[in-house]
Amino acid sequence: MSNSRSKWLECGCCGTGFETWPEYEDQDQDDGYGICARCQDYIEETNTQAMTSIIRKVRNTLQHDKLAKFDAMSRATQEQFIFKLMDRGAISWQIN
Repeated sequence: MSNSRSKWLECGCCGTGFETWPEYEDQDQDDGYGICARCQDYIEETNTQAMTSIIRKVRNTLQHDKLAKFDAMSRATQEQFIFKLMDRGAISWQIN
């Protein structure tokens, strides 16, 4: 990569040195650190799997009339609903 915006960072996750790319977004790490593409993909996949599990658990608690409404929601709307439940303290997300 030879664009003027690229720079070398150390991944705050795995410790690998990497060069940023044009679409790279700073993850608010300390100076000289960032998150490499491999770790970004892993984090996104892990978060998606965790959200899928939470959606399944919430879905299993709903009564029939609420279940149909929940199932009719898009994935993004279901996630927004989950985050509202978290904000209200109705459910929590635990990172193991």
